Amino acid sequence: MEMRRMGLRLGFLLSLFVVREGRNFEEEKGSVREEEMRGIL
Repeated sequence: MEMRRMGLRLGFLLSLFVVREGRNFEEEKGSVREEEMRGIL
């Protein structure tokens, strides 16, 4: 029972980490795209 609780907690933390990293990645891509547009203009 205790092992299962640990697994759930680890899964929860991992999913939070993945979501946060995914958002950071999207923001970085967006800023790069903005810089490219400025370069064209």
